[in-house]
Amino acid sequence: MRRSTLHTSSLKNLDFIQWARAKKARLRTGQWGFSGEFFPRLSDVCFPLIVPFKWPCPATFLWSKPSFNQLNKQPEWIVRDGLIPVLWFFLNNPKPIGFRSKLLFDQRFAHLIPTAWRAKSLLFNVESTTLATTSKTKRWLLSGIVSPAHCSIEHLESILTQLTTKKALTRLLKTAPLLTSLLFRHERIGDGHFAVEGFHFDFCRRLGSVFCGPAIGSYSHELERLASMDDLIYIDLNEGLLASEGPLHHLVLSKGAIPFNKRTLLGPLKKSIALSRNHCANVCTIPDSIKSVWEKECFSEQVKYARAFTRRLATGKTHHRYPWPVWVEELLPLVLQKNTHNE
Repeated sequence: MRRSTLHTSSLKNLDFIQWARAKKARLRTGQWGFSGEFFPRLSDVCFPLIVPFKWPCPATFLWSKPSFNQLNKQPEWIVRDGLIPVLWFFLNNPKPIGFRSKLLFDQRFAHLIPTAWRAKSLLFNVESTTLATTSKTKRWLLSGIVSPAHCSIEHLESILTQLTTKKALTRLLKTAPLLTSLLFRHERIGDGHFAVEGFHFDFCRRLGSVFCGPAIGSYSHELERLASMDDLIYIDLNEGLLASEGPLHHLVLSKGAIPFNKRTLLGPLKKSIALSRNHCANVCTIPDSIKSVWEKECFSEQVKYARAFTRRLATGKTHHRYPWPVWVEELLPLVLQKNTHNE
């Protein structure tokens, strides 16, 4: 099966063959009580988002279950997991007993961090340092995995609504070329009442209703050859359910592309980690105003059910339609509620 239309092995700082061999060895056995079947499948579903790239500090995927002893060997770690693996980690490690390091989480998952872990956790936000000038932009760049597991129709609609409500972008939407680096995948979420092919068709139809300029397919090696991308507005479609930003995201920002769906740091800046001359990872502590979902009464009841279900899955049974254990489907609606961390 062809995994990707992106030539990720050509990206700088990547040793793809070494990564693939290590992945196979690392994921041979099950994690957190589940069979080995699930986690190799997760790595397949997340490819190429999980391909390694060079961070100034160590980075890890918690779903590969590094031991606390391993993590304690470094003062801090960048966590590259998405929302669902972060949820698992805290479900199975409610308290940091014996943990002496620091974990830096994508700030989108701040509300998933239990109170007991806050002293051991920081938030990071990858930000562009390129000065945004609409008058200079001439092209769009759209990247992501087209699959319900990575970008739901609701998430796409949210991005398109933001685009169409900005008057300064009207001309660009009508005429500017659209470079696309999209990977069409076929994983379902849950039982799914429609075929994934139908999802792909609906996805492309909605894109075509907003972007009216010529569409040009682009491979990562072609993007890498570009000396500068400061005339590009970059849209990352990754919703962050399974993994945070991948290597292509950092390649594009390092070349000066202007991110459309950018986020500001949630709290006062603690430090800034330079990733290139054009982008960085800003770090802050978790603001007291962000409440943990683990403190909500209804969520706690779901967690009790999930723990019981996890024990029943210890025999290695997983639902064949899910790229993750079925109890996650019951927790996600609560986690994904709008403004959960502000309630």
